[in-house]
Amino acid sequence: MKTHFNYELLPLTIAVFSMFFGAGNTIFPLLIGIQTKAQFGWAFCGLILTAVCGPLLGLVTATLFCGHSKEFFTRFGKVLGFILMGFSLALLGPFAVLPRCTVVAYAATQPIFPFLSLTLFAILFTAFALICCYKESFLFTILGYILSPLLVGCLLLIIYQGLTSDQSLAPSTFSRGEAFRMGMFTGYDTMDLIAAIFFSAGIWNMISIRYPNNPKKALGMTLKAGILGCLLLGAIYFGLGYTAALYGASLVDILPQNVISFLAILTLGPKLSLVANAAVALACLTTVISLTMTISDILAKELFPKWISYKKSCFFILVITASMTNIGFDMIMHMIHSIVSVCYPVIILLTFFNIVYKIRIIKKSPRTPK
Repeated sequence: MKTHFNYELLPLTIAVFSMFFGAGNTIFPLLIGIQTKAQFGWAFCGLILTAVCGPLLGLVTATLFCGHSKEFFTRFGKVLGFILMGFSLALLGPFAVLPRCTVVAYAATQPIFPFLSLTLFAILFTAFALICCYKESFLFTILGYILSPLLVGCLLLIIYQGLTSDQSLAPSTFSRGEAFRMGMFTGYDTMDLIAAIFFSAGIWNMISIRYPNNPKKALGMTLKAGILGCLLLGAIYFGLGYTAALYGASLVDILPQNVISFLAILTLGPKLSLVANAAVALACLTTVISLTMTISDILAKELFPKWISYKKSCFFILVITASMTNIGFDMIMHMIHSIVSVCYPVIILLTFFNIVYKIRIIKKSPRTPK
């Protein structure tokens, strides 16, 4: 019996991974490892629940709506749906996550370009992202074949060097339950469940272009890429977090946005530490491109098709992003944590409600006789 490997699945999987693995994803596993030390295994279990299973659940559920996030959010009613959708888009877009990505990318590239101010870097960074977003049909190639493999390679090198070192885990002041809860609640700040709901639209569009007359195959490829991408996400989380736990004593006083750069110096040495800076910058860039493209598609095609075009949406989102970057990392994280603590429980409930709704629709639909 012959088996056929679908060679498009690998770049799709890496593209899905890179969409989720942004600025917060390079920071939070490291912070968990530094703080929980020997109890990192329990913290990782909590992190998986909210930062891996959560986005996978959201991606699968939203994919059942063929990427129509508007239909997903309005299941509880149009008014509540539009309010929740608006807050989510604002957070994922120019008022929180995109500026966070830009700030972290700036911290990563400072050793390479020390003469750049944050303002100038934000302008150049968002301008390059805008060019990539305008080439919407080229995004699959950019993410799947160029940026993402380079990103994964950089991270794996850091993880390998750390895990093969002679470092050992220090005793932890956390109990198992405390470590688990910390990992679980920290996973909320990645906002990946919310991102998955919107990314499903971008992923669905990206894949359906390649299978224009075969929606069933497009759906299958989307689900496969989502599952494999989230498994890769979990593996990278564990490797980075465990490595940070090993070197926790040397990283405890480092600013969050600079932790991975210092970890690279410890694991790779000063000469190869630029690999980490490149990895962080790439993670931020791919997330900015993906989020801007996704949000612009939703605004131009679902919410305001008569008022704004895709290209204008990209432009205004990235202009606001460059401006918001100047408020700093701590203020951005405070905004995210405050709003997510209110929105997340509602979105989790909405996700499960939509799963039940779709299952009921499938059961009620007539089956075609063989």
